[in-house]
Amino acid sequence: MLALLATTIWAGNFVAARAASASIDPIALTFLRWSLATALLLPFMANRLLAARRALAVSWKGIVVASFFGITAFNTSVYIAGNHIGATHMSLVNAAAPILILLLSVILLGERVSWMGILGMLLAAGGILLSARDGGSADLTVDMGRGLGWMTLAASCFAIYTVMFRRLLGRLPFMVLIGSSFLMGTLLLLPLFAWRVAVVGMPEWSGQNLFLIGYAGIAASLVAFVCWNRAVALIGAAQAGYVYYLVPFLSAALSVVFLGELPGPWTLVAAPLVILGIVLAVRDARRA
Repeated sequence: MLALLATTIWAGNFVAARAASASIDPIALTFLRWSLATALLLPFMANRLLAARRALAVSWKGIVVASFFGITAFNTSVYIAGNHIGATHMSLVNAAAPILILLLSVILLGERVSWMGILGMLLAAGGILLSARDGGSADLTVDMGRGLGWMTLAASCFAIYTVMFRRLLGRLPFMVLIGSSFLMGTLLLLPLFAWRVAVVGMPEWSGQNLFLIGYAGIAASLVAFVCWNRAVALIGAAQAGYVYYLVPFLSAALSVVFLGELPGPWTLVAAPLVILGIVLAVRDARRA
């Protein structure tokens, strides 16, 4: 249940990204989200970060790079993508992040991939390309090319972050790495946020915008994170990982309910192909 709750919250974040596209600048939403999450987490992490200051001083370059890709670039790209494509397509591309992680693990960590893994990668990539055929939507806010491009960039950033996170875990405790990543990612966003405020101004503090910022900062950043990691501890990463593959389907359902977005016929065909490809590739990598 905890893994399902976390997955549902993350699916809702793609819906929130789409809903926020008309009223909140993507960079502002990213900064406000992570500022809120960091402000809530930091009081509980300050002592641990101080105690680990020597280890942090040794690994600070890796933390900066990982934070840039995992928080600054990843989340900003997701919210920019929300200006161009629907939540279902966003979640579908994001679901392929394990494929990119596998590729980077092969390139950077020397892990092996078999023909079954390659088949899984091709199925997932083909499914995403197939879903792009629904780009002829009557919705004038949909720009499939730009949206898929930004989401591919987002998934790539998340893959780089995940591989770097694995490396840093050998040097720093888990929660220290999380706390320092939150803080550094927010600091890296600060100059971008200041620039956007100077260009487009502060977002309107409406009830909807406050809800979207709160949802992203509290639910998607903290609650889902705690639930997910507790689920991994209880049932294992492999079982929790299979629950995560529900994200595109949950996003599609939530998009229909809250945004009135109906997935196109090609997307309905593509989604099972993407999930099948991911399952084949990731299961094969675990066996190896």
